Amino acid sequence: MSRIDHHLEHNGRGHKCDWTLKFWRQRYKCKTLLDVGAGVGLNCAWASYYHGYIATGIEADGQCKKVHDDIVIHDFVTDGVCKFDRIFDLGWSVATSEHIDEKGADNYVETFLACKHVVFTWCPPGYPGYHHVNCQYQPYWIDKFQNLGFIYDEKVSNIIKSRCEFSMIKNLDRLQKRRGKGYLKDWATVFHNPNIT
Repeated sequence: MSRIDHHLEHNGRGHKCDWTLKFWRQRYKCKTLLDVGAGVGLNCAWASYYHGYIATGIEADGQCKKVHDDIVIHDFVTDGVCKFDRIFDLGWSVATSEHIDEKGADNYVETFLACKHVVFTWCPPGYPGYHHVNCQYQPYWIDKFQNLGFIYDEKVSNIIKSRCEFSMIKNLDRLQKRRGKGYLKDWATVFHNPNIT
């Protein structure tokens, strides 16, 4: 994915779900968040401001005007795996996988090895959207995660699908949020990393 393509796609918006962020804080005591495909960092800022996470984002578009300080500029095709010297409780990648060129897909998934838990979405082939270069069915992604030792959690995936309150936002004002598409409702896929305790 080119940086300009992704800038046109995210258009200064963020994807967030208060119910899901609360669920991971309460049930799994998550305190740190890695948002892969963070855009301008709105979900990072939201998770920090309203839910108390220490949040870091990864974004390919170095030209976007960031609203969160901790955003790493990284392209999975040209830069490889994004490595960290710390562990994150929760990895978050919503409405992103379809934008990762297949040449960078393994690097993208391997980046989540820094996360204890992962909330991830995919979308099926042919799903419309700007720069959707790698729309795949769920087994494609499950295989990639499982090949790295992740455990797919169908039960928690289904809980999130049934309870999520997904929204697309343009700022941190709770009054101006608007309902987004059904990414979590339709495609929430949860993994646990047994190598991090």
